[in-house]
Amino acid sequence: MKTPGFWRLTAGFGVWASALIWFYAINGVGCAMGWDAQRPALTLALVAHLCILGWLAARMHGDDLLGSVGVWCARAAFAAIALTFAPALALSVCR
Repeated sequence: MKTPGFWRLTAGFGVWASALIWFYAINGVGCAMGWDAQRPALTLALVAHLCILGWLAARMHGDDLLGSVGVWCARAAFAAIALTFAPALALSVCR
């Protein structure tokens, strides 16, 4: 019997953490250097991370308890990214 990996529980919020790091990096560097394409770069980062989480949730199987919890963690991370980072695109990015 194949032992399911613990990565299924942490993968979704690992992608969320990656999105947080990329958003802060793009915002900080873009504001410091005066980028004109900062908002499209933030949008690209958001869409890329949502696509990764969608792919991840589709590839996971909920055959056992760990798999089911992993799928729901990936879905929760998808919602967390959409709800926390999408409003940032509507606001001004630099002061």
